[in-house]
Order: sequence, then structure tokens, then C-alpha cells
Amino acid sequence: MSDFQPEIRMTMPTQVILSTFDSRPSERLSGADIFKCTGIGSGTIYPVLIRLEKAGWLKSEKEKIDPREVGRPARTFYRLTPQGARRFQRVLASKPLLVLKPMPG
Repeated sequence: MSDFQPEIRMTMPTQVILSTFDSRPSERLSGADIFKCTGIGSGTIYPVLIRLEKAGWLKSEKEKIDPREVGRPARTFYRLTPQGARRFQRVLASKPLLVLKPMPG
């Protein structure tokens, strides 16, 4: 499989979101989890997640629940792909970016 990924515009929210995933490589994170870690609003988080997934940096998985039983919609969880992790490290190495560290949580 090729490591080629479409270019991603490295906005500050994109950097912070990628940094959040990079600091938790084995965790699946929902948009709500990212909000709790970063304080970035959902109107910014979800478009970034969609762009990153389309570019192959993230992979998503829908929660396997019956929404009627739990009284809420199923969440979508995202995980940084190995290619996305390598690409993010290359971006960080190629030009120092101002990346805010995600909040502990």
C-alpha cells in the first residue's frame, strides 16, 4: 500500500486535533472526546475529522449499539492510521509548527 496521502492544510485546529491523536496512539476518540481534550468546537472538529479521514490520516468506526436501548445515537470513533501518524511526524519534522499540547484527559 502506498504511503501517499493528499496534502492536508495544517491549520491550528488540525494541528491540535492531530496532536491529540498522536498523544493517544492506541485510543479511539469521538468528537466529544476531542472537544474535552482541546476545547475546539464541534463546528470545527467534525470538518477537520472528515478531511483527515478522506485523506487517509484517520479511520472511523461507528459504535455498535442499539440507539433505542441506550437512548442516544451511536458515536463515531476515530483513530490515527499508521500512515497518518508517519505523515504527521514528517510534517512536524519538516517545519516546526506551533502545536498546542492537548489538555490531559
